[in-house]
Amino acid sequence: MSRDDVQVLIVGGGIGGLSLAGFLRERGIDPVLVTQSNTVSTNGVGVLLWNTVTELLEPLDIVDSLVTDGANVTEWVMRDTNGTVVDRLYTDEEAHQSFTVVDCAHLHHSLRARVPSHLRRGGPTVETIEQTRDGVVVEFSNGVRETFDVVVGADGVNSQVRAEIDGGRETFSGTRTFGFWVDESVETPDAVTEIWGPNGNSLVLYPYGNRALAWLATTATEGVSDTSPVTMLADRFDEYEWLVPELLAGIDDEDVWWADEYLVQTETWARGRVALLGDAAHALHPIAGVGATLAIEDASVLASELAARDDALETRLADYVGQRRSRIRKLQRSARISPSFVFTGTPYLTQARDALAIRSTMLETTFRDEDGDSDTGNLG
Repeated sequence: MSRDDVQVLIVGGGIGGLSLAGFLRERGIDPVLVTQSNTVSTNGVGVLLWNTVTELLEPLDIVDSLVTDGANVTEWVMRDTNGTVVDRLYTDEEAHQSFTVVDCAHLHHSLRARVPSHLRRGGPTVETIEQTRDGVVVEFSNGVRETFDVVVGADGVNSQVRAEIDGGRETFSGTRTFGFWVDESVETPDAVTEIWGPNGNSLVLYPYGNRALAWLATTATEGVSDTSPVTMLADRFDEYEWLVPELLAGIDDEDVWWADEYLVQTETWARGRVALLGDAAHALHPIAGVGATLAIEDASVLASELAARDDALETRLADYVGQRRSRIRKLQRSARISPSFVFTGTPYLTQARDALAIRSTMLETTFRDEDGDSDTGNLG
């Protein structure tokens, strides 16, 4: 089957799904993208993009505005709750890749603008997926059945597509994250600043122009929220003497975005003509800071496999998985170590964590693999 004849359904209108749609269109394939909503949340959350990924986005003509409005990061500082510096990592050194903090809503809007409205469907969701000799038959929640050559699940940690190919379920991480824009009256550091607390709490502060984005995480019981976000943060982060009191004093509950965090690790990234992408295939804890980057990398590799070859679609999807699996497994191993130290409430582990600067090791592994190579697959 030639590339021009491939009918692709993308399930999920997040960063990964929209990136795949944009990359496919650049290569001559017009996919259909279905999402539960055609609206974009404006909650105050940001994402980290490696600069190698911004290069991948260049053909979509969205990078200039993202970089102009975003913040390039060259220094990451780890501190204790009193503000004392524990360690520093300079991302502009030869051994590391620099990255950019961008507004998630801005990135989403920019990617969405690259996909014409007639290719985007909001509303009906996927109910069932059946692979036949003629293709992949998808039944939607409104009863409509359609046949596609390839179906890609970019529908996040709660992926319906993953469930349809028996890819397993997401696992609760035991943590909850909160994000908000810091009031401009609060003076914040110029470098990315991370603080580890003694009771299983973590704060990361990202500079963003004349303001900053705060990202906080704490241990939590799944689905239980018996206090307001600001009240919970004030209670959980009361041991933070430096900066945090000022951060919390400048926000109200409606300013805070929060979510329980789930992890996904599955061996089944693809089955036949159905494949997974981004968090649907490999959700890491947000502390790794790589979710958006990995989703865009996935999208680039998958688009290349679908558009540049004429062999069996099943083979193309299997090769996509083969190219990406090694890189993801390395990051998953590192990500399993990092949260266990950052969110520890055990005094002994807290001391070991601070002394060994585990977070710095995590960042170095994230930015560069053990061989110093970029094991990403055929990007672009």
